Amino acid sequence: MTTNNVVLFPKQTVVNQEVSPKEHDRTQAFKDHFEYIAILYLWAAAIILFLAGISLAWNMLAPEKWHYLSDAQVTKLQALFTGGVLVGVLSSHFKKHIG
Repeated sequence: MTTNNVVLFPKQTVVNQEVSPKEHDRTQAFKDHFEYIAILYLWAAAIILFLAGISLAWNMLAPEKWHYLSDAQVTKLQALFTGGVLVGVLSSHFKKHIG
């Protein structure tokens, strides 16, 4: 008894071969766009934090008549920077010892 491997839908295999690379390209294009957006947001956050740091430093180092930030704004900026440093140190510590 011989077994014949008969393909019932030969066109379907051709279509699948054509769709698979296209689907892969769409998926890869989506991942690339998502990565570009994430990098853009990271750069924007870094620039904003850099400018906020310069603003805080200028406000602290300049003569008092040149101060333009209120005490509440200075407190918020200091909390932002100290909180960010604390989170960075703790996360690197946990990554080193756990992971």
